[in-house]
Amino acid sequence: INLRPVNETIPSKLIPPTKVSHSNPSFYRVEVPPVDKATVLVLSQSFDRGWRAYKINSKLKTQNSKLQMLLAPILGEGITNHVLVNNWANGWVIKPESQQTIVLLFWPQYLEFLGFILLGLLLLNFFRSDFFRSGIVMRLRSGKPQVSS
Repeated sequence: INLRPVNETIPSKLIPPTKVSHSNPSFYRVEVPPVDKATVLVLSQSFDRGWRAYKINSKLKTQNSKLQMLLAPILGEGITNHVLVNNWANGWVIKPESQQTIVLLFWPQYLEFLGFILLGLLLLNFFRSDFFRSGIVMRLRSGKPQVSS
C-alpha cells in the first residue's frame, strides 16, 4: 500500500503510510500521514469493484481492528473515488487532511462472513427450538421409532 499525489506522472514520489494492519487478505487498516493535496491511496491487488474504502471517524478509532472491519460500512464515511491505477491496481482518491485512518475491505468477503454468522445463528435457533427437541430428541430417548399418522 502506498500513496501517490494526483496528476503526477510516473515516476512520482511515493508517500509511505504511517502504519498498515493486514489481519486477513480481505481487510486492511491504513494510517495515512497528513497530506497537503489530493492523493491516491494505492492497493496493489488486482482491480475489482468489490474493494471498498471507508474513512474511520473518531468514534471508531479507539476500537480494535476487528470491530472496525465490522462497523466501517455502517459508521465510516465511504470513499467513492475508486480508480484504476497502472491499468491493474485499486486506488482511491483521498482528500487532503491531517492524519486519518482508512479501512479497505473486500465487500464480497465481508458479505460471506455475515452469511456465516447468520447461518450459525439460524442453526443455533433451530437446535434450541421446541420443534427439534420434541421431535428428534424424544424419539431417540424412547428407543423406538415413532411413526405419525
